Amino acid sequence: MARRQKSEATAATAEEAIAPEAAFGKRIRLRRQELGLTLEEAAQRSGLGRSFISEIERDMVSPSIASLLKLCRALDLGLRDLFDERPSTLIRRAERRRVGLGGHGFTDFALTPRNSRRMLATWTELAPGAYAGVDFYSLEAEEELILVLEGELVVRFEDEPEEIVMEAGDALTLDPRKRRMIGNHLKDRKTIAVLVYTPPPS
Repeated sequence: MARRQKSEATAATAEEAIAPEAAFGKRIRLRRQELGLTLEEAAQRSGLGRSFISEIERDMVSPSIASLLKLCRALDLGLRDLFDERPSTLIRRAERRRVGLGGHGFTDFALTPRNSRRMLATWTELAPGAYAGVDFYSLEAEEELILVLEGELVVRFEDEPEEIVMEAGDALTLDPRKRRMIGNHLKDRKTIAVLVYTPPPS
């Protein structure tokens, strides 16, 4: 997976459509307002640009996973707080709700209800050339499982020189606190994977 040298603000563009049901900007804005923070104060807490946060709140950009995590931590938000899932244990394929968990070319659907306290699972589709962002990221959870169903998924860890190329049927269990990047290096077809976190990232 080629390293990207672009800035976050350049990499995240409004051209990447955000489906209304996946939009989470309003929830972030309400949380910031609950904490009594200005955009400038949220920027200082997260290390992100003021204008970039404003664009996220207005659902004008799709941030990288690393940037989304920085903002959530600054506002004391868990990833599961960003989407409104039905409190049901059965989620049929046609009823999956799209959730926005960051990344460029990523489409995430919740496989677990919002009230699940022990696990978060997503059906994640990566468009050709999709990548998590320009920064390595980590998650505050105990374990993570990646199961590739279709295509290929590339995993690169910050402290390891070799990248892992996963094919359909491959499964990887890892410590989510280990900084990494994931993406689809295929240029002609998408990748589908199931990602499971225990407990849900905070």
